[in-house]
Amino acid sequence: MIYMWIQIPYLSIIREKCIFIKIMIVVNRRNIEAFNFIR
Repeated sequence: MIYMWIQIPYLSIIREKCIFIKIMIVVNRRNIEAFNFIR
């Protein structure tokens, strides 16, 4: 029970970081495409 309580927060933090990184990659890709289109 204690082990589960310790494990769950770490998994949620890792998951949030992965989602955030994926969103940032998508946003950066769109910004690069828009920048190339403008140029």
